[in-house]
This record gives sequence, C-alpha cells and structure tokens, in this order.
Amino acid sequence: MEPVVERARELAMVEHGGMHLYDAARTPMMEHVGEVAALVEAQGGSSEMIAAAWLHDVVEDTDVTLEQVGERFGPVVRDLVEGLTDPEGFAGLPLAERKRLQAERIRGLNDDVKRIKLCDQLSNVERVLARPPYDWSAEKRLTYVMGARQIVLECRGLWPELDERFEAAYATALEELGGAP
Repeated sequence: MEPVVERARELAMVEHGGMHLYDAARTPMMEHVGEVAALVEAQGGSSEMIAAAWLHDVVEDTDVTLEQVGERFGPVVRDLVEGLTDPEGFAGLPLAERKRLQAERIRGLNDDVKRIKLCDQLSNVERVLARPPYDWSAEKRLTYVMGARQIVLECRGLWPELDERFEAAYATALEELGGAP
C-alpha cells in the first residue's frame, strides 16, 4: 500500500473509529469509507484518489479541517477532499435540495473528484437499499436515491462499469420503493 494511502486509512480509522451508520445494525462508519476506497482502487484510481476516498467524509464528520488534510497529505489530496466535502449550509437543507445542489456543484469539478463521488454515491445507494437508516421511510429512501442519481449523472462515462452498477441499484430502488422511472 502506498504511504499516502496508508496514512489516509490510518487517519480515517482514528477519526471515524467510533462512528456508526444509522442502520439498525449500527454498522461501523469505516465499512462505508473502506468500501469507497476499495471501489476507487479497483477502478485503477491513483494513490491520491484512494487516499481522498479514505478521507472523503472526514471534514464533514469530524474536527479535521481541509488545511490539516493539506498539511498531512499535500495539495492534490486536499483539493480532492474539498471537492467531496459539502460547503457550509448544505447540511441543514432538505434532502432533495441538498442532493440537487451537490449535483450542480459536482458538474464543475474535475474528473477525479467525480470518480470518487460516483463510488461514494454507489456505496450509499446500495447501503440505503440493503441496510437503510433505521428511521428512514420508503419515501425518504427514494428521495435519497433519486438525488444520488442526479449526482451520478454528472459523473457518467468516467467509470462505465460503475455507471452500470449504479443504474442497476437505481432500478432496484425504483421497483422496491415505488418510484416512477
């Protein structure tokens, strides 16, 4: 494992170590973070991209700042993480609005950010289908999945295998959650 990737994984483990997802099983947050990093690696992402995948939620979910990411991992990883981090104010918005703004924002970002974001959204949607947050209604799950698709459509064509996998998950979600195609 490249040193930058190992250091990013270690920081993610320290910072996300005690965190859980909001599913009934209280899945460790590291499962999602690791899955995103594994998807990026499996698609041939650079070591900086894999490191950023390990760190993609660290600024939003912990006290780690973008400046600290830059100091520890360099400007490339910092810029990738910045592209994956919601700007201030997004967190308090209604889900559909937040997803719409994320899709608009990703449109103007570089392809490497888009590739990592595709992996993140794929992981999230598969998780919402298999192990949804315990307090999410079918309607909220569908809203999330439809918003994730808006984001993924802005990332299309970069990793076609993952585009197809996302579309399969999206079709399953529409069928299971009663959404219109």
